Amino acid sequence: MTSLYNHVRRHIGFTIPPNVDTYWVGEAGPAPSYMDIDHKNAFTEKHVKWLAYNTMHMANILKANLIANIGNLLND
Repeated sequence: MTSLYNHVRRHIGFTIPPNVDTYWVGEAGPAPSYMDIDHKNAFTEKHVKWLAYNTMHMANILKANLIANIGNLLND
């Protein structure tokens, strides 16, 4: 799931790995924080793992293959 926020960040030059949107909505309305409750949510846990793995993978790709500045600067 891609949020509008991630879409906008890509357009201004951020590198966004795939599947890095993760959330827990809890009960309808104000709910306790995910960290403040005792139960686990399999869906949220899976997406947090994807977020971590994909972010680390993208960081390793960028570390090994830097994005060139040529053509990516406002004054070019």
